[in-house]
Amino acid sequence: MTSLRPLPQEMASTPGLVCKVSLNGIKSGGKDWSEDQIGGAEIVLDVGKDVTQFSVKVVKVDSSGEIWVSMKDSEGTDVATLMIETEIAVADMLAHKEVSQAPLEYQPGCLAMGTQSVIVLTAISPMELYICSQEMFLQLSTTMDMLAQAAASSTPVKTVQDDDSVLACDDGTWYRGKVVKVMGDNMVQVELVDLAITATLSMAHLRIASPDVM
Repeated sequence: MTSLRPLPQEMASTPGLVCKVSLNGIKSGGKDWSEDQIGGAEIVLDVGKDVTQFSVKVVKVDSSGEIWVSMKDSEGTDVATLMIETEIAVADMLAHKEVSQAPLEYQPGCLAMGTQSVIVLTAISPMELYICSQEMFLQLSTTMDMLAQAAASSTPVKTVQDDDSVLACDDGTWYRGKVVKVMGDNMVQVELVDLAITATLSMAHLRIASPDVM
C-alpha cells in the first residue's frame, strides 16, 4: 500500500497508451486457450520485443465496443493465417463470413485543421476539388509498391458491378480503384482513387482488392 497514491483528477480523463484488440479470423480449438497455444502465440508475435512491429487494420468494432483487427508482419505475412498453419489456432469461418459480407469500401483521405501545402489533382467544379497534401503525395510511390505486391498475389476479377473496389493497372502501374461503369467487350470505367482520375480499362487489368489495401 505504501507504493500506491491517489490518481490525480486531471489524469483520469487522459487516454491510455495501450489498446485492447482481438485478432479476427481465428478461435481456440477447444473451450479455452491452452498454455501451449498462448505460448506459441507469444513466440509468433515476439511479445514484449519493441523491435518487432506489425501492420494492423481495424476490421470491425462490435456492439460491445470490442475492436477486431487483422495483422501482418514486416514481411507481409498475415498473422491469423500463420496462427492457423502452425496449429496455434483454428479458423473461425463465421468471422470470415461476417467480414466478407461487409461491403469493401475505399477510405478517403482527410486533412487536419490549419494551413497546409497541397496539390490539386482534379477540379469537379469551382467548389468541388480533389486535393492531396504534399506529405501524402510524396508517399505515393511507396503506396504503388505495396499495391503492386498485393496485385501479384491477388485473384483476377471475373465479374464486377458499379461501385466495386478493385486493384486496377493503368500503364503498368497498380492503383486502388472503384468501378464507375461496366461497359461492353469486358471494358470498365474505373476511378483511380489515389489520383482522382477515371480510366477505361480491360477486365484483365483488374484484381480483387483485399481490406488491407483499401
